[in-house]
Amino acid sequence: MPKGVPKPKTDKEVVSAFSKKDLMTNSPKHNAAVRGAMSATLRRLTTQNPQRLNKIAEALLDAAEAGDLPAIKEVFDRLDGKAIQSTEITGADGGNVKVDFAGELAVALAGDILKLRQDKSK
Repeated sequence: MPKGVPKPKTDKEVVSAFSKKDLMTNSPKHNAAVRGAMSATLRRLTTQNPQRLNKIAEALLDAAEAGDLPAIKEVFDRLDGKAIQSTEITGADGGNVKVDFAGELAVALAGDILKLRQDKSK
């Protein structure tokens, strides 16, 4: 088990992490400890009975074959990897965006260097 991932002692500890009152603060999406506990439990249960994973994979493939779009996406994400998202940013009229941070920095540094040289020469 990776370092930093809590190992639950009982299934009861995992269930308590998902109680209704703590749903927002302890949701797996927002709480690394809960994600770790959930992963540890799933790993333990599937290691004890690998046929369960086969049943889950079969159910996913059956759903994808029936036209369930999220299931189809999940199958392709698992086989090919997730699609890379790209974002294109353009300037006015679809042209390039001009970014000139280095120019401003260079002018400021040159001014500071000149000032230091002048102070040394006095």
